[in-house]
Amino acid sequence: MAYVVKPIRTFDKGIIDVVGDEKIPQSATSASRNFLDLGDKIELVRGQLLLGDRGGVGLVSGLGTVRDTQETEYLYRKVGTNLQYYDESSETWTTVKSDLTEDEDLSFAPYRTPAGSFLWMNGQSDGPLRVNAANPASVSDFYDAAKNYKGFIAIQDGRMFLWNNEGNETVLYLSYIDDDYPYTAITGESFGTGTGSQTAFSGTVANPLVTGRSLQVVCSSPSVTLTDDGNGALTGTGGEGTINYTTGAWTIDYDVAPVLSATLVAAYDYEKPKTHGLADFTYSATRIAGEGDFFFQADGSDPIHLVLPYDGKFYAFHENSIWILDLTDDDTNATNKVYRERTGIPNWRAAISTGEGIYYVDEGDDNKKVVRLLSYDQLSTKVIPTDKSGALDLSSYDFSDAACVEYGDYLIWACKEGDASNNNLLLLYNRKWDLWNKMDGLYRCFSVYGGALYGGSSVDENVYRIFSGFDDDDAVIAGTWESRDWDLDVEELKKSKKLVVEGEMAESQELIVETSFDEQDWVEQGTITGTGEYIQEGSGTTYGGSLYGDDTYGADDTVTAFRYMREFKLGSVKFLRAKVRFRTESIGYLSVKQFIYKDVRSKGFKLPSMFR
Repeated sequence: MAYVVKPIRTFDKGIIDVVGDEKIPQSATSASRNFLDLGDKIELVRGQLLLGDRGGVGLVSGLGTVRDTQETEYLYRKVGTNLQYYDESSETWTTVKSDLTEDEDLSFAPYRTPAGSFLWMNGQSDGPLRVNAANPASVSDFYDAAKNYKGFIAIQDGRMFLWNNEGNETVLYLSYIDDDYPYTAITGESFGTGTGSQTAFSGTVANPLVTGRSLQVVCSSPSVTLTDDGNGALTGTGGEGTINYTTGAWTIDYDVAPVLSATLVAAYDYEKPKTHGLADFTYSATRIAGEGDFFFQADGSDPIHLVLPYDGKFYAFHENSIWILDLTDDDTNATNKVYRERTGIPNWRAAISTGEGIYYVDEGDDNKKVVRLLSYDQLSTKVIPTDKSGALDLSSYDFSDAACVEYGDYLIWACKEGDASNNNLLLLYNRKWDLWNKMDGLYRCFSVYGGALYGGSSVDENVYRIFSGFDDDDAVIAGTWESRDWDLDVEELKKSKKLVVEGEMAESQELIVETSFDEQDWVEQGTITGTGEYIQEGSGTTYGGSLYGDDTYGADDTVTAFRYMREFKLGSVKFLRAKVRFRTESIGYLSVKQFIYKDVRSKGFKLPSMFR
């Protein structure tokens, strides 16, 4: 047999572990952790970075974001009994409510109206709560047993959907289609009178929940008119002030003191969410379109975990079934029926609605765990579930506290591996390449904030930025990647004299290269270091600021990586099949772009020595 070279230059199949290592394609990996298969290379994942001050042992019970009317974004979390938001100026978490039910999950739903930009929150014991993003430290509690319910929520088509109400876990509730607009107008409300020397005034409006851009305060002498900007500031020629839309508290500072007995008169609008708004779930004896409603989904008695929209309909995911709710356009009728049985999700964060359909972890069939996509069949007009995780063996994973998020090209699920009591693994589905990867991650909820992905911890009261930098909160990212058990397309006993590995790495990084022949123990062939003589001199490539999916990937932490190509001598071993494993134990950027078996020579149709 002539001199033969056998390269692996493509990495577009990801992890395939449902068949033997020798059966998978060359461009797949039989086992991988903390590496991403990106088509033309494998790359060590970015790390995680603590956001804000460090919390203690516990967990994060919820994450949510909202943008104010000027597009400033706020990130909220629930830890212990506290609702907090992240203050970017101080880089700390500010507690805005401290009497919530300890460690109980809280759902978040942003909503914007002419009145302002809001974040609604609700849980089985707490809520409904709301924050106006213009006043991020103020919380409204709208609970009224005669008007609304506690439970998990989603807001769609101008109304709130609610489920998981304690004692009524198989009932789906709908609020009014928001009919609070036009808002209630107030005119002629006194904000005080001038003393001739006083320039600073403060007070509280008679009717809180002031709508944005509606407050106008007129001083009679000197003539000054202040109006609010929709984001909590009162502006005008001759003075300035503030308005807390939630509490109604206001302040005004005039440049010139109003004269003695001058009047300060206000006009504004205010909301009434519990009257034909999102916090109103009531309905008439003969229901009228747009009012609240409820739907029993009791067949099988398994609870509703999550409600998601797809193509104008609403899919209610139970533990062992999926229901479909189809509301007529005029809201006078609805179809509420079982869509699928023996399929469902294990908890309320295990599914997500995307542009191509609804992805969900299906544990409805006791014999199999699988990730499915609920979407239109390409050959018909039917919505059907299709298997998206056929290459991955999910049987050893626990999804009882799973969470899912969409981020760029990826859908990411947090779950438990083995006997872990808390989520400790992330499963990443790359929709571009239709492949799966795994990475370490102690998360149970997610949110995208400022274009970056953040995760709420499953083991402590902390939030971390994921895919950030080149270390895991100052610890090494331990990556492993194993190739196919490959016969090098030569169905004979053979030798390969050399193995060449090529890629890019930072100076601080090291790559351990190992081989295994015919399923024998791994043998370390050597280490590639970022300062070795096989590193190409030059300017290198800057990583960290490039686009990753739809968002920046490690944009605030860049590093220069240099090309390497190292050759290892494999000795005189004869083999039928060979595997390569890469391991990392240092900090820094790393990729592998190809590895090549060189000087492959046939040694005839013989069995390996361990079988003779």
